[in-house]
Amino acid sequence: MERRTKLFSLLLCLALIAAVFSGCGSQTAESTAAASSAQTTEVTASAPEPAAMPEPEIASVSSAEEATMEEAEPPAPAYTISYPLEGDDLELTYWMPFKSPHESIQTFDEFPVLATAEKLTGVKVSFTSENMMTASEKFNLMVASGDYCDLLGGALSYYTGNYNEAIADGIAIDLSGMIEEFAPDYYAMLTADENNYKAAVDDDGVMIAIYTIKDQYFPVMGGTVIRQDWMDALGYKSIDSIDQMDDFLRDCKSTYGAGYPLMLTYSNYENILSAAYGIGGGDCTNGLYQVDGDVRYTYVQPEYKEYLKLAAAWYQDGIIGSDFMNVGTTGLPMETYTYVYSGDTAIIGATAAEIASIEAETGNGCKLIGFNYPASDGSGVTHFTDMSMIKSSEHALITEQCAHPEIALEWLNYWFTEYGAIVANYGTEGESFTFDENGNPQWTDLITANEYDLPANRASAIYTLYAHTTPIHTMETRLSSTFTQEQKDVYDVWMTGIDGNNLLPAVSLTKEESETARSPLADIQTYVDENVAKFINGTRSLDEFDDFVADIEGMGLADIIEVYQAALERYNQRAVG
Repeated sequence: MERRTKLFSLLLCLALIAAVFSGCGSQTAESTAAASSAQTTEVTASAPEPAAMPEPEIASVSSAEEATMEEAEPPAPAYTISYPLEGDDLELTYWMPFKSPHESIQTFDEFPVLATAEKLTGVKVSFTSENMMTASEKFNLMVASGDYCDLLGGALSYYTGNYNEAIADGIAIDLSGMIEEFAPDYYAMLTADENNYKAAVDDDGVMIAIYTIKDQYFPVMGGTVIRQDWMDALGYKSIDSIDQMDDFLRDCKSTYGAGYPLMLTYSNYENILSAAYGIGGGDCTNGLYQVDGDVRYTYVQPEYKEYLKLAAAWYQDGIIGSDFMNVGTTGLPMETYTYVYSGDTAIIGATAAEIASIEAETGNGCKLIGFNYPASDGSGVTHFTDMSMIKSSEHALITEQCAHPEIALEWLNYWFTEYGAIVANYGTEGESFTFDENGNPQWTDLITANEYDLPANRASAIYTLYAHTTPIHTMETRLSSTFTQEQKDVYDVWMTGIDGNNLLPAVSLTKEESETARSPLADIQTYVDENVAKFINGTRSLDEFDDFVADIEGMGLADIIEVYQAALERYNQRAVG
């Protein structure tokens, strides 16, 4: 499958769901029928107001990146839409959680790009902005009230039912018979890759969400980094085994007085499992994974006991912090970076965008490079990286209270057109970006020399839809444009020796299957969370691991695995289109 030569990939905007219902169910029903007639005109959906644009070029990628890419050229859409849409009262309401990119912006309506979006699409969108911390609670209140906006952002992150239940509750409608006509650019991108389409529907072909589709160039947004300056000083050219990693961490403690050479946190303490022991870790859903089509559960595997032995030894010897289960509970990476600043750790999780600032803050020649945990089997391959181009957490639902779902689809589709993707990723032409002589978007000083003194990747979030919450096509060039060569080198390391072969795909459970598996799985996870920490800190002996496994099996594990095995087999049979 050939890599696209057009340039776009989507935005990721959603995952912040928050509720405020005022205004959500109040859109006037007089929204225009004329708008829908304009959408199938023979005018290209990719051309907004600016006339002819030079064809942009995709940035070159490394051989490591090429090896992980399987991208298809989307077919030409069967339908086209003329933008801006025409008609009276083209208005939508949109409920989304909100995370401010800067203290100066407290609601979605304050984003400059939204005025641009209204001009280019012809649709006025009124947002309800809710704090992410209260999103789940507010969403449940909204479902109980039955009063919805036209569009809901990220709602499936809080909803526990299946697609049919979401439709019955009114938070979504089935889009499968509509998207080819009213979201043709999105549909073309979705159906260009079989795995993309299968991830967007249930077993019956029902589709209730429009998702962000990302470029495959950067399947990971963050990873593990290690202090190269300490490696060099201690004589380590590379770390290729668990034993070598153990030696390095102990050398860091004895030589540099590092209090916590390996920074494990509440959110990532299991992530070494996938690389080091070939079993599911923090990237798995509820501990479930697959090997060659067979569903397995992480915490009853013999390899998991081996991991616990290692983690317990590191805990006992002060390689990991005694409070690791309390570190990072807020989800803020900067909380863990302070351990680097103080010289207390050598290996942490981070994003490439923050590396330079961590090095500068730490001082003393601190040099961070990308690091992959060594595989215990010597394969050098991690099978638990999400390689999907679908960003499942970033999505939009169209509710049953939307008077004109075709208009909502057309508005969402715009962010998958050529120019629409550029606007979503780069903002307003002539303000936050311009085109160079080759037709490639380039940041202006508004981003690169911004008044907030922020790195370009963070400043751009003020002026774009990227990283906020409406589904878009996230462009590779947008990501790489803010990276230094050092940051690109880090990504090259993270992209080496990874695949997603052992992750469970987006399987769907029937109502009966959910009733069988959901509650027991939650109970098992609670039991696991309580006891894993005990095994690591020594308050429960690893001699009792077999009893631990027996307890889990006695809580209905076999039935859970049977449910997910059947769901996986149905997923593998899903047809495209």
